[in-house]
Amino acid sequence: MMHIKDIHVWLATFVTRWHSGQCAPWLARTNDTIGGHSGRMATLALHFWGDGASRDLLAACIKHDLGEYSVADVPYTAKADQHLRSELDRIEAAALARLNMSYDLNIDDADRLKFLDRLDAYLWARHHAPKIMGWKIWRDDLKILRDLAEKVGVDLSCCNEDL
Repeated sequence: MMHIKDIHVWLATFVTRWHSGQCAPWLARTNDTIGGHSGRMATLALHFWGDGASRDLLAACIKHDLGEYSVADVPYTAKADQHLRSELDRIEAAALARLNMSYDLNIDDADRLKFLDRLDAYLWARHHAPKIMGWKIWRDDLKILRDLAEKVGVDLSCCNEDL
């Protein structure tokens, strides 16, 4: 019989997203969790790359934010501070290791993971708070997203005219 070795692996999927940062007033009550975000990313990976989506990429989609169980979901705007980003990365990596959820990706899958992470956040915000999409942070994010899409070979025109 199989048993959950560490219940925290499961609990980590309930970490709430969008609880801080300038978008929090619009997105905090949308009930987005790490588990939902990870599942949507894996679904998008299969949509874009089908059988070409590696097992490592799909596993990373599921695992990549579980370390936030130790520190919370910190907005990427706060992570512009390199010292803070470095410390958060260290703490999250240690948490992933404790949960036995560490992962390693080749460069192509690392780019795909970064793209999927941003795309899911963008689509979530656009779906739940379209009125904030004109803000500078979202306009800037869209430019980054388009560059990442080109890098990983994805045509975003299928998603909507603003992508």
